[in-house]
Amino acid sequence: MLNQTSWKQVDQVRDKFFDRFPGPIALLRSTDEEIIEIIRPLGFYNRRCKQWKEFSTAWMEKKWEKIEDLPGVGKYAADSWKVFQEGRINIPVEDKELIKYVKWAEEWTATHIS
Repeated sequence: MLNQTSWKQVDQVRDKFFDRFPGPIALLRSTDEEIIEIIRPLGFYNRRCKQWKEFSTAWMEKKWEKIEDLPGVGKYAADSWKVFQEGRINIPVEDKELIKYVKWAEEWTATHIS
């Protein structure tokens, strides 16, 4: 949701989106119009809707080995997955917020886990 938009815009739609579409099946069963109605404030809503449906289809069909294999997953999304889902903090990240988090996590780990 953060591609080409701001946290402020995402904050307006995130909860409503995930309440309505809690997983890929719910998203795939929805019409484009239902999705667009919620995500319109983010801009690029037709492209987002199409890409999210392609992503959800690939996710459900297990047609991927690495997160980067999924449609629409760029470096930021892949790095975020690796850090927050896989718990990997020893990877090179470029996003300024991910850099801050990785630095904090490395420091916390060094002082709390021996």
